[in-house]
Amino acid sequence: MLDLCRRGEISKETFLTVKEDMLRLLAELYFGYVLRKMPCSYDLSGYKSSIPVFFSNGAVWRMMVRIGFGKIFGRRG
Repeated sequence: MLDLCRRGEISKETFLTVKEDMLRLLAELYFGYVLRKMPCSYDLSGYKSSIPVFFSNGAVWRMMVRIGFGKIFGRRG
């Protein structure tokens, strides 16, 4: 994705939008399948090494908190 942006094949805005969507997906997966231990078919064994490629751990945790509160109060994070 970053290479597509660097080559000009996608805009910076597209890159940032996809990055935000990836953060939400990553936080949803982590929240459900790592923290809540829900069964899944995803291989999440390498998530700790994958997170820092595009995101800080703090960004993922903040998104998980938003998602968690959203689930509690019936809103999307």
